[in-house]
Amino acid sequence: YRLRARNKRFQQYQQQLQGCKFYSIKQLAAGTGYTEAFVKKDLKKMIRLHMFREAFLDEQETSIILDKETYGQSQAVVEEGFGYIRQIKEANDAIPGEVISEKLTRLEQISTKVFLHVKEHPQKVSQLRNFMDYYLPTTLKLVHAYRDFDQQDVEGENINAAKQNIENVLDTINDAFENLLDNLYEDDFIDINADISTMETLLRQDGLTDGDFDQSKGEEKEEKKE
Repeated sequence: YRLRARNKRFQQYQQQLQGCKFYSIKQLAAGTGYTEAFVKKDLKKMIRLHMFREAFLDEQETSIILDKETYGQSQAVVEEGFGYIRQIKEANDAIPGEVISEKLTRLEQISTKVFLHVKEHPQKVSQLRNFMDYYLPTTLKLVHAYRDFDQQDVEGENINAAKQNIENVLDTINDAFENLLDNLYEDDFIDINADISTMETLLRQDGLTDGDFDQSKGEEKEEKKE
């Protein structure tokens, strides 16, 4: 009986996965009607039994990964990204200016968060294509140019202008990289809103609340107390 039941669940999982390379355990649980804890334990058992060919769970055990090659590529991207960050930090250490140093430190912090997030969510590596192919290498090139200009024994008009231009564009780059980081959290934002909406609906159906959870409700209660 257990074997038949497991095989039935395996077919359910396969139907929902439909050739995906990565899939959230949360979404898999929602689509099959099982709890996340049950699905995670179930998948681990199926992986040990080789029911999934090359599958494994990610480091946080929040997703099932069905393509080792793609996962390996994502980890390679993360390692390359941290290599860029190390070079930026080395250049930053060689530049004494406080203003440029603050901007480069912010750049290091934002970039680190981007790669840590992708390390935990390898399915999002495709969102870094332009970031890795152009934006980050070009940014590093600008940082190296600033370091080289800064180490010159003389300060000419062209050198000072180039350094100022690089300082200015770093603000734009940092803002853009922050937007990229925010975009990486879009799926989490959607999931949280879906959870909130579901909870509100169930609470209303069970007669446990009169309406939505919103700030205005709390403000109304505070006004009544006053």
